[in-house]
Amino acid sequence: MEQDEFISLVREMLRINGGFYIGDLFPSAKFLQNITGRRPKLEMLHQKVDRILEKIINDHKETESTTTEGLVEGEEDLIDVLLKFEEGGSNDLDFCLTKRNIKAIILVSIITLFQNDMLLTNYASMFKHFINGLCYLLVCLDKLI
Repeated sequence: MEQDEFISLVREMLRINGGFYIGDLFPSAKFLQNITGRRPKLEMLHQKVDRILEKIINDHKETESTTTEGLVEGEEDLIDVLLKFEEGGSNDLDFCLTKRNIKAIILVSIITLFQNDMLLTNYASMFKHFINGLCYLLVCLDKLI
């Protein structure tokens, strides 16, 4: 349930942020952001995504080494590795990550996967049209010859 909600939220974020937006040309013109209604929509989506990511991180903290489907006990995933670098942890490293940093890394990773999937779908569609056009051209040329 939450997984489906998260996927739909990420898709909605990509849909809203995709394409041309006049406010990007004039970022200091705050009235443009209010007129279009884009900012409130993105803030609402951000709050929902943040709540889900918070729950995911807290679940990982509570059960550091759980056995789940496809994950053998003792194996670490991306979130487990990022949590090792969290501030306040018992690490003696030169840098630390805040919970906000961890959420950002996770979200950017997921959005990148979605964008790559969308790009592949678009390229496949464009390639299909290109091939169809090329076949039509070859048929026309064959009729001429």
